[in-house]
Amino acid sequence: MRFIKKSFSFLLILAMILALIPPVNASAAVKLNKTKATITVGKTVQLKLSGAKDVKWTTSDKKIVTVNKSGLVKGKKAGTATITATDTAKNKSYKCTVTVKKLKNFGYREKDFFLFGGGQFISYNGTLVEGAVYYLDDEEINVETTIEDGVTYINLLNVLDEGKHVLKVSKEGYEPFIWNFTYKAPEFNGVWAEELMLSEGCLYLLLNPELDGNAEVSLDGQVIEDASGSVNGDGFYVISLDISNLADGEHAVTVSGEGFKKSTKRFRTGKTILKRNKVNVENGFVFIFFSQYVENKKITVKIDNKKVAPVREFINGDGDITKSFDLSSLKKGKHTVTVSVKGFDDESVTFTK
Repeated sequence: MRFIKKSFSFLLILAMILALIPPVNASAAVKLNKTKATITVGKTVQLKLSGAKDVKWTTSDKKIVTVNKSGLVKGKKAGTATITATDTAKNKSYKCTVTVKKLKNFGYREKDFFLFGGGQFISYNGTLVEGAVYYLDDEEINVETTIEDGVTYINLLNVLDEGKHVLKVSKEGYEPFIWNFTYKAPEFNGVWAEELMLSEGCLYLLLNPELDGNAEVSLDGQVIEDASGSVNGDGFYVISLDISNLADGEHAVTVSGEGFKKSTKRFRTGKTILKRNKVNVENGFVFIFFSQYVENKKITVKIDNKKVAPVREFINGDGDITKSFDLSSLKKGKHTVTVSVKGFDDESVTFTK
């Protein structure tokens, strides 16, 4: 009898323990980890159907999203599609709505990028999107950027090797921007890298970089004792001289250095901004030649009293500081171009289109 009581007590306790354990619902154990998902074109999201051994994955639109046998979903183009996960053992389906968003565009144009001759600096005519990652020839690189007068300068931190290169700009949610370009290191013959430049009382000597720390400079026959400079983005060794106190007229600057022949260039100072009292008209453009460099924002050019902006500025084959202006809107005949710069007399030149 005592044995029967003990057995009954054991069974009672076991029944109470089993009563505390919730019943297992087999269908509730199967669950899809997402019912909604948002990705961008080219990106992926992993779906999982837990509790099911054999799962069949399908997409409602392969053009928008694809899904592989393991439930990895990839965005193909902007739109919305449904991914279905089917538990084949129970023939029950679970669905996830996937929205694919279009990648943003950086808005960059190749023509707005410029590689300086020194092979280390790139300029972009605008403002770059922050937080982007830069790759040079498929390798991620660190860069430094500065903005000046609406132009962004990119310092690659290292000088490029000569040859073809690919710059890639990437950011989450953006279509990558790719710029293919070729770099050729500048070649120098003698002391000069470019013609003289004058701006706001300063004379800029653009020299062979081998003269860095090795340049001897004289102005009108007088040696400049503290003539020193630095290498710029174009790879030129640049020395600036204060000529604000020079008398109006013609002057000469001479440069020499160990291993280089002495060379002299002449320039004029005074109230004349145009280098010569004429312009060139060619291929729908008028080319104006200046006696010294003037920033575009400090110069006003009018053609027939209508203000115009330069299309391009450069130093031509004769060493002239040149700005070109578009004449496509002008009728054939005679026209007058007037140049105004603060501190100089207005000058006008007549030309025929």
